Amino acid sequence: MALIMKKIIHNIHGFSLLEITVATAVFGSIVLIAAGIFQMAAESQRSALASQNIQESLSYALEVISKEIRSAVKNNINCNLGGGISNNIFNVIPGGAGLYFANKNKDCVFYRVENGRLMIKRNALDFPLTPDEIKVNSINFYIKDNPYGAVSGLIQPAVSLVLDVEANYGINKKQTMKIQTSLSSRYYEQAD
Repeated sequence: MALIMKKIIHNIHGFSLLEITVATAVFGSIVLIAAGIFQMAAESQRSALASQNIQESLSYALEVISKEIRSAVKNNINCNLGGGISNNIFNVIPGGAGLYFANKNKDCVFYRVENGRLMIKRNALDFPLTPDEIKVNSINFYIKDNPYGAVSGLIQPAVSLVLDVEANYGINKKQTMKIQTSLSSRYYEQAD
């Protein structure tokens, strides 16, 4: 037994260059794989946060728009933005990129996109509905309404809107989203 212990103690040679190279390559591969997984997880989290930011910002904007559309009243000549009044309640600018109507206070309301932000104009005051971090690429309004001067009740006035938005969350990285919703007015004209 003493001979075996003496042989083990005197038989220490160390690792060869090939063994060290293989061990380093295996360790390096494991570190690179782990770093790649971590980077993918971080990228996914940033993308999810950008998407959540878009949804929260648009939730507020859509709530403002929907509340005002639902309380819209019959349009009058004072709420004319150059395109003329062709419908009883809702009117769009040519191409559908803007919607104007009279709200419950008989204020002229105009929704549109300007410089990448969703804007609302009530009478002469402009307000942004979306923050600077959210870029609104386009908005399109599609309306269903009775022609101006026609007897109300033939068609329930409604507005469908489609938003195309994006948020940047890194260098050359952006999250895009398209949102569509439809709303109807609660305005009913009663016959005499």
